[in-house]
Amino acid sequence: MIKMKDKNNYLPYYDNSARCWRVDFPDRDPEVGDLLYVASEFAMTGLYFPYNTSQTADKEYSGHSHSFEGVIRSLLDDPVGFTIAGFEEYYSQQELKMLAAIQKRLLEFPQSGTLPAKKVDQYDNTVPLDRRTVGVCEHCGIMYGELVLTADDEAVCVDCLGNDYTKCDNCGRYIYNPDLDSLYETVDGEHVCEDCADSCDLADAPQYNPNYQSLAQNLTEGLERFAEDHPRDLTVIETIQSKIKGYLERFGKGQRSDAIDFYISIPSGGHSHQDFDFHFEEEMIQVSLGGYVYDEAVGGDSYTTWMYCLSRRGSEDGRVEPSDFDSILEFFVYPGVKFSFEDYDNDLFYSSDDADEDDEESDS
Repeated sequence: MIKMKDKNNYLPYYDNSARCWRVDFPDRDPEVGDLLYVASEFAMTGLYFPYNTSQTADKEYSGHSHSFEGVIRSLLDDPVGFTIAGFEEYYSQQELKMLAAIQKRLLEFPQSGTLPAKKVDQYDNTVPLDRRTVGVCEHCGIMYGELVLTADDEAVCVDCLGNDYTKCDNCGRYIYNPDLDSLYETVDGEHVCEDCADSCDLADAPQYNPNYQSLAQNLTEGLERFAEDHPRDLTVIETIQSKIKGYLERFGKGQRSDAIDFYISIPSGGHSHQDFDFHFEEEMIQVSLGGYVYDEAVGGDSYTTWMYCLSRRGSEDGRVEPSDFDSILEFFVYPGVKFSFEDYDNDLFYSSDDADEDDEESDS
């Protein structure tokens, strides 16, 4: 223990008569108090631990203490409102673990004058143990006794669950759904999340849409007719048929599938031709009409007219009737039809132009 022996020794020392620590200065009054305070004044520096309580929440300035003991004192005074969210960098890992453990214990036995800790079981007793945790609510920033891990593994308190989250009827996870439009209704009247929707029959799935039914039927039948007319390409065409049919089956149920592009084209005199373009994407089907018009006096020009769009969740755009897709079949059976298919994910490409050129070379 350091003791002052004379007035020229300006070092911290314990003052037995006052029963506190003290440091003297040559140019100002002495400082007295606990050792941490006196040592800080002696070195002209100090510790800084920011935090928030119920009184400082949403205020411009947070609460703070110059000792870790002061932080614990604030935690004891307000176990529910206390949080260090956003200030973790000011604390060591050991201090963070200690504060979390103290707060968890306090919330198990709420102190007089504080709000009782809300339990998950009071809101939803079906939440499994591996989907529960303790700590800072990542949605509102307030510390609670128990938190629920959402579908995005976000730790959320009971209050936030009730305000901004909806439970998936299939997997039981909570989905962020403030606008009540993030879940999908099944044919059984349940409401499921995006992940579960891929394995459920949805009430608004494309398979119940007359336009989609006509599109799928004409396209499937057209491919079968095309295969009959191109026996030398039967192996690759059957592979393409399988991919398109598989996509249509999954898309009809509202499920994701790998994207593929293809088109069918028929001659319309000279160098001119008409096209049906199909873009089968993960989230939607897009169909457009196009082609190429050629005139010797003017030259050639291509054109594209957007026709129809249907999402895998059932919403559609485009003024069409089921009968409008009958021309797909007519294209496939038209003399001189060209068919091109592209599946980049599986490195599969086909063009009847290439097949026709091979036939011409073999005939010659």
